[in-house]
Amino acid sequence: MIKLSPIFPLTKGELKGVSEMTQYFNRENEKQKRQILRSNSPLCERIIWKEIRNKQLGVRFRRQFGIASYVIDFYCPNLRIAIEIDGPTHDPKEDQVRQSQIESLGVTFLRFTNQDVLNSKDEIMNEIIRLIESSPLRRGN
Repeated sequence: MIKLSPIFPLTKGELKGVSEMTQYFNRENEKQKRQILRSNSPLCERIIWKEIRNKQLGVRFRRQFGIASYVIDFYCPNLRIAIEIDGPTHDPKEDQVRQSQIESLGVTFLRFTNQDVLNSKDEIMNEIIRLIESSPLRRGN
């Protein structure tokens, strides 16, 4: 049996017959956790979700998406973009470690605070749109 590191990708030999998506993204054993988080989204996450859901920005975002052993507020699988809305319970040191580990998997990270969402939603949306439009993974680039 393969022992998985929650952070770093396996070698090609270890991945034989195993998809990357299965190993690092939306692991089945954390499905209930993600469902609970979706059911109890804070106000600021709901505000951003209203703006990015249903391909309103031309790409699909998923809510409470699992990457490695973490759950990300929003994730665009096609462009590998993660968006986190930090509330009062976030620990900046832990968040930085988490973000670095996720970025090591090739994911681009955007992080905003609740205050950013409440005070500067339009600026946040413009930053998300700029990242989508400049993504090297976007078709047509």
